[in-house]
Amino acid sequence: MEEKVKNYLAHVLAYGIKLDFEESSEIDLFVEKLVEWFETELPECDSVGDVDGLLFHKGDCESPEDSLFASMTFINGHLKFHAFNHDLLGETGLLITKIVLATIGFCQLYFSELPDPGHPKPSHPILQRGGSPEEVISVHDDGFGIV
Repeated sequence: MEEKVKNYLAHVLAYGIKLDFEESSEIDLFVEKLVEWFETELPECDSVGDVDGLLFHKGDCESPEDSLFASMTFINGHLKFHAFNHDLLGETGLLITKIVLATIGFCQLYFSELPDPGHPKPSHPILQRGGSPEEVISVHDDGFGIV
């Protein structure tokens, strides 16, 4: 792994990812889509939560409390990661790395699909003025369809 990538991942783990939402209701949709993303991209761990934060636990354990290994919070416009286990060299460290990488990928896709702030999508169809006048065409119907 390149040194720049390692530095970026360390920065994300230490300081989180800055999220810019125009309205507070946008974070609800963001979190809902993020949980769906984790369900498809990381089937080996389960995530539960809401706008206050997400909890991650290993999917193969009967009791989620016994298998909690990480959380994610949304504080002051930052998405922050928290590890409950400081032994990050084993399986837990690999899962946390996958969560961070999946989150970075999700953020890139999620925010690139948003409209440019200077040109928001209209909430209604745009009607053009002018153009050609309507053209009326007579048709013959022979009982089997219009010809």
